[in-house]
Amino acid sequence: MPAANVGIPLSSPSLLRAALVPRFVEHFSNWLSEQKALGSEAHEALFYIEKFDPQSTATDTVNFTMGWFRPDFRPTPIAELADFLGGFSLALSERPPIADGEFQRLSRLLGLLLMTMLAESTGIITVTQDGTECGSFALNPETTSRAPVEQRQARRLRDDTEEGSPRTERMLRALRDMRDLRERRQLRAAW
Repeated sequence: MPAANVGIPLSSPSLLRAALVPRFVEHFSNWLSEQKALGSEAHEALFYIEKFDPQSTATDTVNFTMGWFRPDFRPTPIAELADFLGGFSLALSERPPIADGEFQRLSRLLGLLLMTMLAESTGIITVTQDGTECGSFALNPETTSRAPVEQRQARRLRDDTEEGSPRTERMLRALRDMRDLRERRQLRAAW
């Protein structure tokens, strides 16, 4: 079953992206520093990923991932997105040409790495190993689920009955205005 495009369109600005991108940038920068410190034992993707701009890498990763997941917290095979995201990243890395077989392997490696960084830094998705080569990812139900509609409506009603809520204040003001208007009409009628 192909992934449904139920996420954020690539061109739309959103509060979600504004919240996730800074976390990813920080995690990405920390990861780069750690890998550079490892020297020869660094991740093999470091050669390609060290030239990436953290801000645009974070934005692209968030956009692609949020635009690719399946609805209802069903897992999506990572290979569906990792190849595309990694290939896009490799194309932007401005590195020497790579053979086709190596390009596919590195694309998947980079895509998996970026998605894992997104999962670790934001908690919006979970990456799991489910017996497939790369595993799968899904929205994290702990960080993205909403209360059932009945609970949200009950909470809204409870909030509106509390003194000091904006809605209660507006309603009280409207009642005072209606009372004042009624009193003025009665005074005019009495004259």
